[in-house]
Amino acid sequence: ANVLLNNLDSVSTIHVDWTKTTPQQQTYDWIVGSEVVYHRPTYDALVEFLLKTLKPYGTIFLAKSTSLPADTFFAKLTQHFKFKKLDKVMRSEDREFAISLYAIKRKEEVP
Repeated sequence: ANVLLNNLDSVSTIHVDWTKTTPQQQTYDWIVGSEVVYHRPTYDALVEFLLKTLKPYGTIFLAKSTSLPADTFFAKLTQHFKFKKLDKVMRSEDREFAISLYAIKRKEEVP
């Protein structure tokens, strides 16, 4: 739906298991993930995946529930990346929930 709303011709998506890398890993201008920071033992693999697959000057967009603690992940992430965070309250007909949105870039590419 967002592809049509933003007048885009097409968008490619893939399912990724960042704990398993391949020799010819693809690189991307944008990496978008939601609720991917939930399992502590995979934090190192996720950061390594992001390092290997983000193209130079690319951007990572992550969304997560504010109820999900992820301080350890973001401590690991900031070794290589800088990020901006925006907290939002989302509403549906019957409930509210708080999320954090992150825009992440490599440290050396941010003034």
